[in-house]
Amino acid sequence: MDEKTKAQFRDWAKGNRYLYQLMKGNTDVLEPYIEYLSSRENEILRALFKIMQAAMIHHFEIDAYFERFGG
Repeated sequence: MDEKTKAQFRDWAKGNRYLYQLMKGNTDVLEPYIEYLSSRENEILRALFKIMQAAMIHHFEIDAYFERFGG
C-alpha cells in the first residue's frame, strides 16, 4: 500500500473517531469534527445528517454549526 493510500485511511479514521464520539454523546468533539468537515465537501451532507441524529438522541444544540454550512 502506498503512502497516499495510508494517509487517506488515517484521515477517514480521524473522521470516524469524531463521529463515534459524537454518537456516544461527547459534544467536546463537535467543534473539531466541524473543522475536519469544513475542507471535505463530499462528506458534509452525510455528516450533518449524523450530527443531527446525535443531537436529537443526546439533546444538544447544533443550529450554529448548521448555519456555518449555509443551512
